[in-house]
Amino acid sequence: MWSWIPLLILNKLIFKWQKSVPANVNNPVYYQLQIVNENASFGDGLILNIESDNAGIDTVKTFTHKAFSDSLIAHGFDDLSKIAQLKWRVVATSGNFNLPSNYSNILYIVREVKMYLVGSFQTPTQWDPPTAIRMIPDTRAGLLNNMFYAYIFMPAGAQFKFLQGQAWGLPDYGDAGGGSLSNGGNNFNIAVAGFYRISMNKATLKYDIRAGRMGFVGAAVNNVGWNPGAVFPTAAMGAQGTNKFLGVHDFTAGEWKMIDSDAWDNGSQLPDETRSYSSAGPSGSKLNVNSGNMPNINSAGRYRIIWNGTDVKNVQYELMPADEMRIVGDGIQGVPNWDPGASPQLAYQGNGQWKIICTLIAGKQYKFLAGNAWGAFDYESAGGGKIKYDGGDNFSTPGVTGLYTVTLDEVNGTITVM
Repeated sequence: MWSWIPLLILNKLIFKWQKSVPANVNNPVYYQLQIVNENASFGDGLILNIESDNAGIDTVKTFTHKAFSDSLIAHGFDDLSKIAQLKWRVVATSGNFNLPSNYSNILYIVREVKMYLVGSFQTPTQWDPPTAIRMIPDTRAGLLNNMFYAYIFMPAGAQFKFLQGQAWGLPDYGDAGGGSLSNGGNNFNIAVAGFYRISMNKATLKYDIRAGRMGFVGAAVNNVGWNPGAVFPTAAMGAQGTNKFLGVHDFTAGEWKMIDSDAWDNGSQLPDETRSYSSAGPSGSKLNVNSGNMPNINSAGRYRIIWNGTDVKNVQYELMPADEMRIVGDGIQGVPNWDPGASPQLAYQGNGQWKIICTLIAGKQYKFLAGNAWGAFDYESAGGGKIKYDGGDNFSTPGVTGLYTVTLDEVNGTITVM
């Protein structure tokens, strides 16, 4: 009998092996999967000794990832950031006869650590693990499954902790003082409302909390160049929400990248280090931390750039020209309804602001379109004078028809109608 390597299919781990042929065909063959620590013998220290699928008849054993991980945790492999170094074999039984597989197989299991922010900042339910904010895993060598970070707004007086997983009873890390963490430590306290970058390393038990910001740096960035100290506020991006930034800036042709501090990283890979971002691909591609530059800006002009970490496992960027902005709808007097090409353009004011003076018709709707045809980047209402670009309701015109000044601020994510 031969055994084979396990297969990873979706959320399952499947062990498969070759069928055994019994000496006495009247006796069926049953199989037991055995797993031990790589350095242990199968005679003792069994982590698993379990029958195969179909009550031991099949030459397959299937686990969900969670079930397999739970078994490892129950046998002392409770640090998810460490590789579980195992070996496995199969024992076939027919009647009173047992036969182990000819070979044992080495099996290294790397489990994904998920770190969350949980606390009083959550709405509408506070300190709620199932709706906690997942942090971005730092996938650089030596940091995977250990370093995590998030860019997030915290109100004044907010308290939070780091939670591994989305249920209490798992490790939760609090403040041990002096930039250190401890399991079950004190809550972190935010005195001043603001957008923060929060980082932690569960291996070194260190953390860092600082201003959460993002901007452009590089030869292509007008009035900044390769000087991080000149990025803020000259080439700053605006925080659009948790792990999301948007900026509009005038570029020349050349090299550039995004950066979240006013100084270069020092190579420390500590929680307080600067993070700059680059990519090997075009708009829509994944971003890398502290490695190389972005693809060159080929033509000078004004561009809209989005840093998007809402998918924490696939932090991406988007880049597009920001040449125009139009107000489109059925609420602009003297303009064909919902006709982008015939709709008036807003005048660019700098720093991501656009403005137009027009007559708005009461009881109607409108939106903003960064082009002269449907399919262009657009803005809808996020409520409360806020804007959003990823789907929402149209804006409503004021209750009284009249001449209004409409200001769209892409960087701060707001609209004013006066």
